[in-house]
Amino acid sequence: MKASRSVRSFMLITSLTSVWALILGTVGLATVAADEKDPEQMLLETSEIVSFAETSSGELARKLAGKMINKYPSLKQNPYAVLAKFTDSAPENEVQNLLNEINGSIVEHYPTSNWYLIETPMGALNAYNYLGGSSVITEVAFDQTISLTAANTNDPLIGDVWGLNNIHGVDAETAWLVSSGADEVVVAVIDSGVDINHPDLSSIIWTNDNEIPNNGIDDDSNGYIDDVNGWDFTGEYDNTPQDEHGHGTHVSGTIAAIRNNSEGIAGVANNVKIMPLRFLDKDGFGVTSWAISALEYAVANGAQISNNSWGGGGYEPALYSAIASAQQQNHLFVAAAGNSGQNSDINPMYPAAYDLSNIISVAAINSNGALAGFSNYGVNSVDIAAPGVSILSTMSEDSAACSSSPPCYTSWDGTSMAAPHVAGVAALILGLNNQLTPEDIITIILDNARSTVSLNGRVYSGGELDGGQAVVNSGSFGSITFNNYNPTEIIYIGQTITLSATAIASDGSNISSSINWTDQQDQLLATGSSVTFTPTAVGNVSVTASTQDISGTEMKKTAWFTIGEPTLNFLSYDQFTSSAFGSEKLTSWVWGGDPNETTNIQAISVDRYFVESSPQNRYLLPDSAGPWNYEIAVTNTNTILDVIVGVRINHTWPGDLNIAITHPDGSNVLLADRNGWESARDGQEIWGEGSKSCSGELAYFSSFASQSISERNLPFTGFSLPLESLETFAGKSSNGNWLVQIDDTALQDDGELFCIELIITTTNPVESIPLAQSYPLSSGSVDWAMADTVNYQGAFRVFLENTTLGTFVGPCCHLLNMPDIPSGLTIDSRSIDSVVISWNESAINDNSLVYVADLAQEKCLNNGVNCFNQTLDTCITLVATCTFSGLVSNQTYSVNLVAQTSSGKGDKAQLDIPAFEYAIFTQNTAGVRGGSEAGDAFGSSLAVGDLNGDGFEDLVVGVPGEAIGRIDGAGGVNILYGSAEGLSAAGDQFISQNTAGVRGGSEAGDAFGSFVEIVNSSSDEPPSLIIAAPNESIGSVTFSGAIHILPTEVVDGTLEVSTGDDAMLHLGQNPFATAYYKNAFLGTAIVSIQGVLHVGAPGYAVNLESEAGAIFTITE
Repeated sequence: MKASRSVRSFMLITSLTSVWALILGTVGLATVAADEKDPEQMLLETSEIVSFAETSSGELARKLAGKMINKYPSLKQNPYAVLAKFTDSAPENEVQNLLNEINGSIVEHYPTSNWYLIETPMGALNAYNYLGGSSVITEVAFDQTISLTAANTNDPLIGDVWGLNNIHGVDAETAWLVSSGADEVVVAVIDSGVDINHPDLSSIIWTNDNEIPNNGIDDDSNGYIDDVNGWDFTGEYDNTPQDEHGHGTHVSGTIAAIRNNSEGIAGVANNVKIMPLRFLDKDGFGVTSWAISALEYAVANGAQISNNSWGGGGYEPALYSAIASAQQQNHLFVAAAGNSGQNSDINPMYPAAYDLSNIISVAAINSNGALAGFSNYGVNSVDIAAPGVSILSTMSEDSAACSSSPPCYTSWDGTSMAAPHVAGVAALILGLNNQLTPEDIITIILDNARSTVSLNGRVYSGGELDGGQAVVNSGSFGSITFNNYNPTEIIYIGQTITLSATAIASDGSNISSSINWTDQQDQLLATGSSVTFTPTAVGNVSVTASTQDISGTEMKKTAWFTIGEPTLNFLSYDQFTSSAFGSEKLTSWVWGGDPNETTNIQAISVDRYFVESSPQNRYLLPDSAGPWNYEIAVTNTNTILDVIVGVRINHTWPGDLNIAITHPDGSNVLLADRNGWESARDGQEIWGEGSKSCSGELAYFSSFASQSISERNLPFTGFSLPLESLETFAGKSSNGNWLVQIDDTALQDDGELFCIELIITTTNPVESIPLAQSYPLSSGSVDWAMADTVNYQGAFRVFLENTTLGTFVGPCCHLLNMPDIPSGLTIDSRSIDSVVISWNESAINDNSLVYVADLAQEKCLNNGVNCFNQTLDTCITLVATCTFSGLVSNQTYSVNLVAQTSSGKGDKAQLDIPAFEYAIFTQNTAGVRGGSEAGDAFGSSLAVGDLNGDGFEDLVVGVPGEAIGRIDGAGGVNILYGSAEGLSAAGDQFISQNTAGVRGGSEAGDAFGSFVEIVNSSSDEPPSLIIAAPNESIGSVTFSGAIHILPTEVVDGTLEVSTGDDAMLHLGQNPFATAYYKNAFLGTAIVSIQGVLHVGAPGYAVNLESEAGAIFTITE
C-alpha cells in the first residue's frame, strides 16, 4: 500500500536481476511511448474505448512460445508476441492494416488496462520496432519472461509450522478464536499452479460453479472452456493448472492448508478457497502477458485477494495498469518483496514496488524475528515482514522437491513464503468484515504490526505480522496513527522527543486523550495525545501507544527509535588558508545530534613557536648521528586543545629519520618512523619543500589530516596524521620546555634541518573573535566576514563552545591580515654568475618583519614527468634587496619572496630570472674573416655605431696583431654588422692596410686596428670609421703612428664603409709637419667630441723631452 502514505515515495530505477525464493525475471523492460500519460489517467480513459476482436488462439504466442522458453531459458521475452496499446481513436481498418504488415493477430485483450497481446511470425523484435513507429500505437512493450530462480532449501521437515506461533509467527491461535464465523474469501494463487489433489488442499480448491465440467463449452461465457478449477496461462493454455514445479502448492498450503483434518499441516486461514492460476511452467518460466491474464481472470471471477510470490523484473506499464485496474475492483495484491538482500527504496523490485495503494509488500524474517539475510527491505517500499525461513508447507507430488511418497511436505525459505502468511491474515480480516477495501485491510495489518528492533527503519510498519491482533481489531476497525513519527530518523542522546498520536474509535470518535504511553518495560510514561521523553543511552527504544476501542478490544501501536551517539565532523582538513579583505571564509561540518542544539562560535588565535636555522647557526644532520634535541620554550600556561608540529628538512635518504615530540611532562608522541623508503629526489626535499627556512612549505603532523604519514609520498608537504596521536597532549598545560627529537638511524646519508614549528591551540587564546551566538549546529557551516576581523592578525581557527560533546576546534588555520605581497620585485642587475634583486619596503610597522627570498630552479625527474622547483639558496633580510651568487650563465631561475612577521607569512611574490645570454665571436667563428692565430689580439679595441644605416648597431673589432700574409703584426679590422637578432658574422667586412684604397700598406708591427672609433661629424652626414695604426713608420721615422679615416657611402643603394677614399693622417704631413714624431705612436687613443677627433700620441717629444706625449685635434 503506497498511495495513502506520503512518506512512501521513491524513484523507479534499474530493476533487480536475481532473488532467492521468488519467481523472478522480466529483465529490462523496453517501452516505446508516443505520448506518455499518467497511468491512472490512462486507466480512466480506457473505459470509453471500443476494443478490437481477438483473431488468434495463440498457437505462436502461447504454445510455441512456451516450448521455446522451456528449451531456451535465457530468452528475455516471448519470441513471437508483444504487448501494445492503440490510440483512443484508432480506426479498425488502420489497426488491421498495421497487423497485416507484420502478419500479426490479436491473441488477447486485457480490457481493464486496454493492452493487447499481438503475435506475429516476424518475431518480437521486428514487431516491437515496427509497431513503435505507428501513429495508431501509444505504447508497445516486450512480453517479458518471468522465471523462478528461487534459492529454496530442501531442509528436512521441521516437525511444526513455526510461522503460526505467537512469538514471531502470526499468532494464529488468537486469530482463529475470533474468526470462526468468517465468510468465505477467494484467494487467487498466481504462481506455478496448485496440486489440487493434495489431501491438505483438495477440499479448499476454488470451483467455478457456473461451469459444467468437461462439456467442452464455455458455459459462463468468460472466455475459458471448462475452467472449473482455474486456468493454465502458460504455453499449454488449458483448464488444468496442475503444479509441476511446487512453488504454488507450497504457497497455497501456507495460506489455507486444511485445519483439523488429521493430515500434514494447517494454513493461516480456514475460510479460503484457493483459485489456482498457473502462469509459470514446470521450470519456473513465464511472461508478463500470462501474469496479466491470470490477474484479470482472478478479478473477473471473484477473487478478492491474490498472492503474488514472484517478481524481480523492471517497471512494466502493462502490468502496472493491470494491478491499478484490479485496485478499482477492490482487489488486494499481496506481493513478495524479493530475495536480493537489497534496499528496495534504491533498487526496487516489481511488482512489489509499484506505487499502488492495493499492494502490500512483504519481507521475510526467521524464527528469531530477525530480517532474513536474503530478504529485500526498504522503509518506503516494503510494508511489513512475516515468517519466511524454514517454512514447512504442502508440496506438489509432480515436483522434483517431492522426495517422498505423497502427500508431500517441504520446508523452503524466501519472501515467497512470507507473502502467503499476509494473504491468509488478509483473508481472515476480509471474512470478518467484507466491506473493507484493500487499503482498509492493509491499514489494519500495518497498524497492528508487532514492532521489533530488527525491523525498525527497515520496513514501513517497523514490525512483523501480528495476525492475531490484526484479526481481533478488524471488526472494530479503530486505529491509532502517529502524527510526527519518522521511523528512519536517528534520535541522539540528550535530544528531547515529542511523539503525538491520534486514536479513532470504530464509531469514528476521537479518543486520543485516553492513549496510554508505555516504554519497553511497560512502564507508563504519560496519558494523552502525546508523550515527551529524553533518551540517555545508545540503542533502540520503543514507545507504545495503546487504548481501548468502544468494542472493548485493545488498540495499540509501537514506535521504535534508533538512539545514536552525537557526532560532529568537520568537512575539511588542516590547511593554511587566507582570504582577501572583505571576502568570507566558510567553515563547514556535519552535525549528528539534536537538530535544535545551539552553540556559540568564535575564531580563536593559535600560538606559534619556531626553531629556525641561519647561515651562522646551521642544524646539520650528519650520518648515523643523533638523536638531536631541539628545545622550544612555551611560557603560556593554558590548557591544550590541539597540537600541530611542522618540520622542514632536507635529507639524502628519507627512511633514515625518526621524528618525535616530547611534552614538558615527559609524555612522548612518535610522529614519523623511517617513512618514505624511496630515494630522495633531487634537492633532497623530503620533509617539506621550498625555502630552506620557516617560510618554506613545511611538513605538518596533525590530528585533522586526511592521511597517515605512512600512506603519503615525498616530500610530505601539507598535513599528515602522525604515527601516534597528538591528542595525547589534549587537556595538559602547554607551559614548559618542549623537545623535538630527530634521529638518524642508518648509515651513509645525511641532511639538514631548517625549521621546526610548534602550533598550540589552548582554552585561553590571545585573541578571540565572536562569529555567532546561539548558532544551530544543524546549520552545518559558519561564514567568517573578513571585514569584521580587520583588527586581528595571526592564525585562527573556529571554536565551538560547550556542545553536548564538549568543545571543538575546527581545522587549522586561517590566516588573518598577513603581510601583503611584496610589490615592485625587480632585477637590479644580472651578471654571468649573480643577480641582484630589490623590492619596495613594506608599510607594516612590525619589529618582527623580515623578508625571505628563495632562489629556485625547476628540476624534472623521470624523463621530465615529475617536475618541481628546487630551492638553491635562501636570503633572509631586513632590507629590501638580496644578492644571489653562483648562478650558471645560460640557465633560468625564479625568486619567491614573502614578507614574514611573528604572526605568519603573507602570499609570495614571484620573479623569473632569465638566463645570462652571451655569444662568442672569434676569427674562427663561421663567417668571421681572418682566422684565429697566435698574437692576433682580436678584440683589442671596439667601436659601436650604425655604419650601414639600417637602424641596428654594428661592431668594429680591432685585430692589431693580425698577420697579413707573411707580414706579422701588420693588423686589421673586422666589422660585424647588426640585425634584429643581434650581431651576425654573416657579411663580415675585413679591412687592412693592404685592402684596396687603404693607404700606407701593411708592414710588420704596424698594429693597424689598435684603436677604432666611429665618428659622426654632423647629423646630416653619414658616419666615418677611424682606425689607428700607432706603430706605423713614416718613411724612415719609425713608430710615428697614423690614423685612417674611412668614410661610409652608398653603394648599390646600401650604405657601407668605403676604402676608396682613405684619409690617412700622420705627423709628417701638414699641418703637423714636425721633426719630432719618431716614436710618437700617434693613434694610441682616439676620442670624438662633437665630431672633432682628439688623437693621443703618448711618445711625442716636447722640447726635446722624449715621450712627453701630446693630443692632436683634427677637424674636418
